[in-house]
Amino acid sequence: MWGRLVAAYLGGTRKKRGLLETGISNNDCAAVMMAAHTLKSSSANLGAMKLSELCRILVSTAGRNDRDAMHAVYDNVRSEIETVSRN
Repeated sequence: MWGRLVAAYLGGTRKKRGLLETGISNNDCAAVMMAAHTLKSSSANLGAMKLSELCRILVSTAGRNDRDAMHAVYDNVRSEIETVSRN
């Protein structure tokens, strides 16, 4: 059961990362906000608290249309996604 939850989470995380990357490259704050919000919640549910917190910050920066901060925070989100996916 736990293995299936983790597999589903990781699959969803890959999809959200793709949506985030598209939003970031298009400077689409609304798309980044939506994808980051979903990833924030699912990460918290599975205990990836650092990723969840980074996504919370990403939602906030995208909500303020602060594109420079959004890009900087996304770099940290991307790195944490890689860490979570390896563990």
